[in-house]
Amino acid sequence: MAGNRKKFEETMQAAANAAWEQSWDAAITEYKRALAEFPQDADALTGLGSAYFGTGDLKAALDAYQQASEITPDDPVLLERIGQTREQLGQGKEAAGSYLASAERYLSQKQAPHLALERWKDAVRAHPDSIQAHIKLLQHYQ
Repeated sequence: MAGNRKKFEETMQAAANAAWEQSWDAAITEYKRALAEFPQDADALTGLGSAYFGTGDLKAALDAYQQASEITPDDPVLLERIGQTREQLGQGKEAAGSYLASAERYLSQKQAPHLALERWKDAVRAHPDSIQAHIKLLQHYQ
């Protein structure tokens, strides 16, 4: 069932304004209102994740980011945010996997190879035992 597009756009604007002002609780409320209209909107889910991250509710942020990533699996930025959130949660190995996936998306989409390099570095930082991340860095520097 399609939601009310006008209401959705108004609440998304209100959410963006609240996030800009770092009024995270207000942003969360507005993003939830937007999602009530269009529950599968990746931008609203991403915004909700960012707002939760801003409040320090990392588990809720991770959940929102993961839902958004299921809708747009080729988005390297979402995978990067999942990695950052997992790293903050102390899930180093999982964070490294997300960073590696983000790097692969950047490369496969021919987007900014320097961002792939940064994600490989992130993966090594998050999980120093990640052989795959070390291999990718070695390949890059060769």
